[in-house]
Order: sequence, then structure tokens, then C-alpha cells
Amino acid sequence: MGRNATFLLLTLCALAPGCQLPIGSGFEIFRYSTRNLVEAPLYAGGDCVERMRDRKLAKAAWEAIVQSHPDQLYTVHYVRGFEDGYTDYLYAGGNGEPPVVPPFEYRKVSYETPEGVQAIEDWFAGFRRGTAAARASGQRELIVLPVSLPGTAPIPLIAPQPPPHPTVPAGPSLPMPRKLGEAGKEPAPPALP
Repeated sequence: MGRNATFLLLTLCALAPGCQLPIGSGFEIFRYSTRNLVEAPLYAGGDCVERMRDRKLAKAAWEAIVQSHPDQLYTVHYVRGFEDGYTDYLYAGGNGEPPVVPPFEYRKVSYETPEGVQAIEDWFAGFRRGTAAARASGQRELIVLPVSLPGTAPIPLIAPQPPPHPTVPAGPSLPMPRKLGEAGKEPAPPALP
């Protein structure tokens, strides 16, 4: 076998999806490669834009709170928690509760003081208020992508009514029960001819 034939055979083996080479699968690798080269960067760019949009919405919501309560003072940790909670609820589909542990910044040794613990508590409180504000905004309903669930029947507008009387299908009748002999003993089987 010549070099060109060996190279062609190895290339076909490398491009094959498995042990078999189904009809038309030679171009599948190119189709999936193109999708990966085009869609993945677009998805990553859209992801970045979405995060920036959600952070901008969080900052705007915080500004509205500050304007409605100008006499109230908040710590920088509370503000960070608010923005993180708001963004988490919109972007990551959070459930309204902060994560079990705070962000990495608050896990440093410098926060192992009474002031550090208070800063962490402020972050948690801000996070909860941020998720509550995001929930009240109604933005998540616009962000979540609607999906179709396979195999689900549409919900009828009017509930179906059960039939008035259950119908029993006609079938062979059951044999009559046998009588037991005295004291619950079965009678002897009939003699065979």
C-alpha cells in the first residue's frame, strides 16, 4: 500500500464516529466542527452580555432602593450581596437563598474577626434582599427560555367528565364454586375411567 492510500485510510479512521462508518457520516465531523467553531463563541459572547445586563439591572435596582430610602446607610458588603443576589436570581436561576459559603473574598483569613463575620452576615442579608427585589421585578419570566417537554399532552380547558356508569365487558362466566366436604376438607376427586 502506498503512502497516499495509508494516509487516506488513517484519515478516514480518525474521522469515523466509531467502529462503523454509516452512510453520510464522513461530513458529520465537519458539520459538528463548524457548529463548535461558530456556536460556542457566539454562546460565550451572549453569556457575557447576559451577565453584564443582569449586573446592570442589579445596579439600577439598588439605585432605586437608595433613592427611595436616602436616609438609610448600608455597608459595602450589603451592597455587594444585593447585586450578587439579584444577578444570581436572574442569571443562574437562583432560588432566593444565598450559597452555603460566601464568595472567596470573604473566606480569607482577614475576615476571621468580629468585623469580618459582620461583613459576611451583611453580604448574606444583602443577597437575600437582592433576590427578593429580582423576584419582585418580574424580569426572570422574560429571561427564562421556554421549553417544550416531550410526551406531555396539552392541558384541556375543560376537565373531562367520567362516564355515567362503568361498563363491564361481557366475557366468559366464571365457574361455580365447589362445595367443600365435611369439616372443610375437599371431596375426593372423581375416579378416572
